Amino acid sequence: MRRCVSSDTYRQAYRNIYDGRKELDGLEVTESQTFAWNPESTYISNPPISTGRARGSRPKPN
Repeated sequence: MRRCVSSDTYRQAYRNIYDGRKELDGLEVTESQTFAWNPESTYISNPPISTGRARGSRPKPN
């Protein structure tokens, strides 16, 4: 592996890893401690396990 890959290869590949990309820099974001699930989304949804409503689970007694 040392004959084929050098540390310089990695330096060149990752030297700008933290530089922003125009597409990503233009995205609007909301700062939050948790993800803001969109209940209307058909693409991504809050998994039942995180809401305590997983199949077969029972409501917690008061």
